[in-house]
Amino acid sequence: MLLEMFVNELSLAPAAADVSTGQDRAKQFVLTMRAATARGVKRVLRIPEDFFPNLIAPSYDWHQWLQDNRVDREIRRYFRSLATKAPFLRDEPKVEAVWAGIDCYWESRPALGLKAAYVADGFALSLASRPAWDCHLITCEIQEVVDEDVSCRSESIHHASSSGHVDQQTDWIQQRIQTSVVDGKELWRWFGDFFPSLVCCSGVELHVTSLPSESLANITRGLFRLNGFCAGWHSGAFDPTGIPCTVSPESASTLQQFEGERTFLCPNGESRVFSWHVKLGKWRIYFDPSPGPGRVFIGYIGKHLRTARFH
Repeated sequence: MLLEMFVNELSLAPAAADVSTGQDRAKQFVLTMRAATARGVKRVLRIPEDFFPNLIAPSYDWHQWLQDNRVDREIRRYFRSLATKAPFLRDEPKVEAVWAGIDCYWESRPALGLKAAYVADGFALSLASRPAWDCHLITCEIQEVVDEDVSCRSESIHHASSSGHVDQQTDWIQQRIQTSVVDGKELWRWFGDFFPSLVCCSGVELHVTSLPSESLANITRGLFRLNGFCAGWHSGAFDPTGIPCTVSPESASTLQQFEGERTFLCPNGESRVFSWHVKLGKWRIYFDPSPGPGRVFIGYIGKHLRTARFH
């Protein structure tokens, strides 16, 4: 899906101490949206079902704010012009299927808006209701059931509570818009342009073109992070801690049993066993750093392969 905005409902409280402060907070919220849409973010605001009754200030909710002539008319008009949709992702059945299998927590609190932004690879928006929202990335805990185990990982979600935060993410917004691929075939068509540091082995084209649509957000996110790591890897040995996602080598027991599933023909004509992989819920990207610095071989992109524990 295209890049859309998702309200972080945790930022709707606490309400401002007084109406004037609440109006300033609401204005900043709308100006943040306007800054995002000016850079190409879709004019769609995904909101929780109970958004409008939320208090901006004591005895002053969003319904009253929209009717308040003391509030700048253009600000109110702009807000009304947005296509507001509730609840999150109801009209995106393929993305909603992923939504059902994931939980998202911010400081141990369920975060539905941040979860929706993560699942859709979208843009989370907060009111400036507390210092914690004064940042362009929000770190959350993602919990997902994979092979009858609960996989827990930290993920950074793109976020803004001011136009300055939007400015910090201009490159990501443009990149995300350019990569709103609809299926694996389109992803493969643009693979070399999007990921110039990732050199694919024989067979990867079939892996990518066969990807289901519900995998694209996770897979594309992982590929961009791996490519970004390579772009900054100018010298020295491979350091997996520099890759901003969950990465690990395969266990010895798994390689002993399933080495063949992880052996790929590289572009240099050599067959190699790929141990390193990016973990993206039930999806995996197997890579080999031997061509580096600056490049890695990609051997496999797709569903979780068999392991010593699960097969």
